Amino acid sequence: MHAGTTHTLAILRQQYWVLKGRTQVKKVIRHCFACRRAMARPIQPRMAALPSSRVVEAAAFAHTGMDFAGPLLIRVGKGATSKCYVCLFTCMASRAVHLGLVPQMTTARVMQALRRFIARRGRPEIIQSDNFRSFKSAASELRQLWRHVDVDRVQRELVGHRIHWKFITERAPWMGSYWERLVRSIKESLRKILGKALLDEEELRTTLCEVEASLNARPLTFVWDEHHERHPLSPFQLLTGRAYVDFPAVEAHDPEWQPVGRGPPQWSHRWRCRQQLLARWWRSWRREYLSELMQRQKWRSSPAGPEVNDLVLILEDNIPRAQCPIGVITELHLGSDGIARSARIRTSTNVITRPVAKLVQLEPATVSDGRKTPPFGGRM
Repeated sequence: MHAGTTHTLAILRQQYWVLKGRTQVKKVIRHCFACRRAMARPIQPRMAALPSSRVVEAAAFAHTGMDFAGPLLIRVGKGATSKCYVCLFTCMASRAVHLGLVPQMTTARVMQALRRFIARRGRPEIIQSDNFRSFKSAASELRQLWRHVDVDRVQRELVGHRIHWKFITERAPWMGSYWERLVRSIKESLRKILGKALLDEEELRTTLCEVEASLNARPLTFVWDEHHERHPLSPFQLLTGRAYVDFPAVEAHDPEWQPVGRGPPQWSHRWRCRQQLLARWWRSWRREYLSELMQRQKWRSSPAGPEVNDLVLILEDNIPRAQCPIGVITELHLGSDGIARSARIRTSTNVITRPVAKLVQLEPATVSDGRKTPPFGGRM
């Protein structure tokens, strides 16, 4: 393994004088296998645009993210306790939240939680969740319990309801960040409310409903200091047609709220009032929330991505680099923007799928002179 550029150049010049020595030393160090394995940065693909399910108007919970939190202890008798879990559903567009209590992490209980959610919130078109294969290798007790859930059976039942269940890439929790952040909010709320208290099942279910209402009342847009500015948007407005505290007053001079040439609107039908409120919410959502959500100041160019047959180092959490496995990319999974977001990699023992951001390129498939490295021979 080489030292820094200046140190290596100083040692080299003790015996040799190389023309353009600094440039040559940098080139050698940059292509050194041992140095790249120890020091090279992971691949940084260009930040993707938000998926259509997060930027298109849709009914609440039409596109849903799903996750679990826990375990929580509940009182079931005198001196006896039992474990239960919180099932989280969140709308990808409006960020609304639905919480359910699951007494056991079994296939039947998970399906019952899904059925209750569909009965109360309507049938979603897409449900996205963490990859269940990654749960099996995680350390937490909750994720270990997923081995009791028959994923194939759950998927078959969802297909009967015309629901598509999508999984994020293994070891890529940032792909589910929109529900992971809410899991943190739930834990913080329960920690503040419960403290060391031990509730029974009904008391905990009531507490979860109150936490759900509080999360749905959170502001999505900027809260202004001036009193005359509009109230911030919240998911509660979309779900109920009114704000959790106060709903913004309808302006009589707003042409979108009354026909031109008529007096102040008199709502004769609650349905029409509801539709107007929803239309106003979505207009504010596009103007105030979506514009802030889609900012990407960092990315000014598109860095080079990985290629099939690249030799890569696979970074693993809590494992030193020297012990991380090496593999060859056999397949790239492209996002909707055509940029590789995950890859299928062949190692010395098996074939795995990992996000591109967890890979360090050690040897490219195509070298600078245009020659291609052999796809399978000589390297693994």
